[in-house]
Amino acid sequence: MEMFSDLDLSGTTLMELPSSIGNLIGLEDLSLNNVKTLFAFLIAFIN
Repeated sequence: MEMFSDLDLSGTTLMELPSSIGNLIGLEDLSLNNVKTLFAFLIAFIN
């Protein structure tokens, strides 16, 4: 797999991050700006 340090998922309709995200060992910056569905999922999970 090609290594990269930045992953920009901003503005997507992502509901959750896959567990395989941990396999991205070179990842330094994960941008999740305006991913409202993910944050709504996390808030519901916490409550």
